[in-house]
Amino acid sequence: MTQASFWFGPEVTGLQPVAEIGAFLTVDADFPSAREDGSILGAARHRVREARVDATLRAALRRSQGREPHVISGWVNHYAAGDFAAVHHDRQDSALTALLALDETADPLVICPPTARNTDLSVLEQARNDPFPPGERVILERHRFLFLRGALTPHHRPPATRAYRVLAITLGGGSDDG
Repeated sequence: MTQASFWFGPEVTGLQPVAEIGAFLTVDADFPSAREDGSILGAARHRVREARVDATLRAALRRSQGREPHVISGWVNHYAAGDFAAVHHDRQDSALTALLALDETADPLVICPPTARNTDLSVLEQARNDPFPPGERVILERHRFLFLRGALTPHHRPPATRAYRVLAITLGGGSDDG
């Protein structure tokens, strides 16, 4: 039996606006690179700010997952027209990435099929040769988390057609309650 690389959780209600903390960080990479956290970052251009994963968000994740979430990090990705994130995979200590649109509309996330050669080297090579490969185009929703096995599944955001924000919460395999 093959494990799904992504799925939508049930509809969540009662979400408050996501609090963003700290200064904006600008991601502006012309070339793909391997990062210290084990993620592979393709060429990218957008801004990010840390997100406060508060009790309301944790409760929504708990309802969506059926267990207490183990939150590693939370970020709000800000895309302006023309911004992008070429093919990449997420940090290796993550079990899942939970994604949620924060605006009414967001351009599609493209989820590429996992391959047997999904190594750091093959993803870096793909990011250099074909930064926006074909895949399944998935529209994020405002009231439903998209769960992605982002450390195992290459994915990308083609150049944005308009401004939008996406909440990305990295989840570990355990839970915060032990």
